[in-house]
Amino acid sequence: MKGFLAAIGAILLVLVLALLFVLMGFVSMHADNPPSKLETALAGRAMDSSVARAATKVTSPVAADDVNLVAGALLYRDHCALCHGDPIHPKAPLAESFNPRAPQFMNNKPDMPEYQNYFILQHGIRWTGMPA
Repeated sequence: MKGFLAAIGAILLVLVLALLFVLMGFVSMHADNPPSKLETALAGRAMDSSVARAATKVTSPVAADDVNLVAGALLYRDHCALCHGDPIHPKAPLAESFNPRAPQFMNNKPDMPEYQNYFILQHGIRWTGMPA
């Protein structure tokens, strides 16, 4: 029992020290610094897990007909291409401006189900440049 309590105490101490480290400003929040491998891994997994958990399996209420596809392409051009790229600029003009980096969809297609992409469009992603 003593060993168990010591292990719990050690875990709590590490968590408190990590929290103090963060709250005392030792984590760099500069957007011009590349994220660490740990930050990249944790943030990416946290975002993927959050979207997977919260996104209900709904289909887009907009039919994929010619009129709507053209309207969607125009919306993408006007509101998304600057960050995510387009056929003329596969690497978006603002590609390197975000931390975390905005996915470049001309070179790297979304790897999640359509309903999760729809959820992201509806709600945005916190702590990124992705608005709802």
